[in-house]
Amino acid sequence: MTWNYRILDFGTHYALHEVHYDNDIPHSWTEEPCSFAWDIDETPSSWPFDRCIEALNKPFIKIRDGKIISH
Repeated sequence: MTWNYRILDFGTHYALHEVHYDNDIPHSWTEEPCSFAWDIDETPSSWPFDRCIEALNKPFIKIRDGKIISH
C-alpha cells in the first residue's frame, strides 16, 4: 500500500488529503484535510509544500456520496 497527497473534489469544495492506494488505485483518504506545522525549535522543511505542488499538478480525485468516482 502506498499513499500521497491529492486534491479531492467533493463537489462543494476542494481539500488536500492523504490518499491511500492498492496497486495504484486510490481506495481511501484521511477523514480530515491535511495541515502542516513545526515545533518552534525545528527548521521548517519545504517537503510538505513540494508534495502540495505535486498534488496540484495531478488530476483532482472526485468524491461523491463518500465514494471515489474518478481519479
